[in-house]
Amino acid sequence: MKFEKKLTKHGFYSVYPLPSSEEMEKYFSEKYFQAPDTKCYQISYTPLEIKHKKMKSELLFYSLTKSGYNNGKLLELGPGEGFFLDVANKKGIDIVGVDFSDFGIIKFHPELSKFLIKNDVYVAMREFLSYGRKFELILADSVIEHLLDPEAFFELALDLLDTNGLLCLSFPNNYSAYQKLLLDKGYIKSEFWYVPHAHFHYFTSKSMENLASSYGFEVKDCYSDFPIDLFLLNESSNYIKYKNLGKHAHKARVEIDLFLSETGFDNYLSLLRSMATTGIGRNLTMIFEKKII
Repeated sequence: MKFEKKLTKHGFYSVYPLPSSEEMEKYFSEKYFQAPDTKCYQISYTPLEIKHKKMKSELLFYSLTKSGYNNGKLLELGPGEGFFLDVANKKGIDIVGVDFSDFGIIKFHPELSKFLIKNDVYVAMREFLSYGRKFELILADSVIEHLLDPEAFFELALDLLDTNGLLCLSFPNNYSAYQKLLLDKGYIKSEFWYVPHAHFHYFTSKSMENLASSYGFEVKDCYSDFPIDLFLLNESSNYIKYKNLGKHAHKARVEIDLFLSETGFDNYLSLLRSMATTGIGRNLTMIFEKKII
């Protein structure tokens, strides 16, 4: 199938045509989470990688508390392997997760499977609404770029959140000024981030803010993760040109992240926020507050 991308009124790109909901469910439940050693999932991690994942989950929880989260009811959409749910559960928070597959969570946190609902995100959110369930926090990490209708997602999130509740989204930082530089100067030959069979929408912090604000959400925090694509400026570390370098770039990212986190989360977040402001960082995390309109 040939895909095209369209620039939306909010400034992000969307893929056309979109798959059916049945096709998407089949892809994510049977392939995306269960094929070992794919870009999105590994069958195992090194102890250093596990430490890194736990640190990033603790960092996220810390940033949420700084944005006003008060340990209320939490809904995580697409919890994957369950590292963040594990952090929240150990703090005594009332948690629920929704995912197409339970493969990752059973592999890494089987004790949390009782909190997981295997379902489509939209179906589950509408079911919660039907019996009046509300949440203080809705979290979706690496989810919104895969959804068929981001605007419908924001409508549902708005209705599910308590007054002044928080919506936290993490997503790839795509079609950024830095990526344009890489293309314009020949460091990469193509838009490696464009994978229309799996990623249907491509956001920057600005386009995500545009979309969120149109539904009455206000930005409380925005920070990036490690800017691994800085390695692409160096011929000797260009992991897109030389695929065998990818594992070395990843290991460097893990080591640097852990080192920086040990300076204290306030210092570390200050750096990550500055990077987000300048538009660098492979992924972005944005925390929004529901406002009364």
